[in-house]
Amino acid sequence: MSRCLCPWLVANLTVRQLPNGAAWDNVLNHSPSLGYVVATHQDLRGTPGPSVLTYYLPFTDRDPATARRELEGTSWREWTARILADLNQAHPSLEKSVDRVDIMLWGHAMIRPTPGFLFGEDRKRALESFDAVMFAHSDMSGLFLFEEAQYRGISAAEAWLRERGLPFTSSLTS
Repeated sequence: MSRCLCPWLVANLTVRQLPNGAAWDNVLNHSPSLGYVVATHQDLRGTPGPSVLTYYLPFTDRDPATARRELEGTSWREWTARILADLNQAHPSLEKSVDRVDIMLWGHAMIRPTPGFLFGEDRKRALESFDAVMFAHSDMSGLFLFEEAQYRGISAAEAWLRERGLPFTSSLTS
């Protein structure tokens, strides 16, 4: 198989106030996580207050089936303790400000391309429609970027219109 569908854990921590030094995107040194983003970074309020930190933990270091079993077999309390311990590296008093932790477990959050996938047969087959279903997500490009997902969505919509002979102006060409 030329790709691996990696499981992920995503947690939203509702905090009474942002931790000191928090930026929009925060990477932790010596952490298995990708760190966290401040989900309220576009809030226009003029004074500091409650916020949400979105924490990302990919499971790229083990077999996906094993990682999925770990995700399912670990309790919310255990995950919360691990997340807070990880974030404690950068923000030792963060736990005192946390009001809520919402955890989402993803069996497949994104593709992890391996050699041969980007230009290989697996990806070419994934691009093919299935009856009236047209696939549109970043996996179609083999890269987990918003821009790729956006492109694939527009491409699928335009292909659907083209197949039905419906007029449109492409959003993908200038």
